[in-house]
Amino acid sequence: MRKRRPKQPKKPLTEQQKRAALLLFEGGRMGDTAAAVGVHRATLWRWYKRPDFQREINRISAEWQKAYKKKILQELRAEQAERARKRRNALRRLRRAEKRLRAAEEAEDINAIRAALKAHTTAFNEAYGDALRAFGWSPSFAQQKEQKKRREPPKCIIEIV
Repeated sequence: MRKRRPKQPKKPLTEQQKRAALLLFEGGRMGDTAAAVGVHRATLWRWYKRPDFQREINRISAEWQKAYKKKILQELRAEQAERARKRRNALRRLRRAEKRLRAAEEAEDINAIRAALKAHTTAFNEAYGDALRAFGWSPSFAQQKEQKKRREPPKCIIEIV
């Protein structure tokens, strides 16, 4: 009967093995990865079967997922802050236009009233459009198609006569 050698504790992964794990995680094929690391394919397969090598691949995957999630969250927060800034600016424009309209009405100057009303309408339409875009709403597909066909800017919601 053959004597079995006692199992020796596994050595930590070498830099070569860690590099191979990274290349495999990135989607490298076994043959290409083995050549890049400088070992034979059979050696790479033997490494691949080791639990500690698999743990290294899983660790790399977890790190990548964590970094990706962090990046996505940062982008979402920046986008959300930009939307809030646009909404605040639109409301400021609308308030200024309302003040000009009230002042023109008090002065009873018809030309000033028309100009203020036009500015108010433009500010309202911009604020309304910003609000719609902030919530992810957009003009219907038919409206977008029609605008592209005519190659003109979107129409005002309120028109001044």
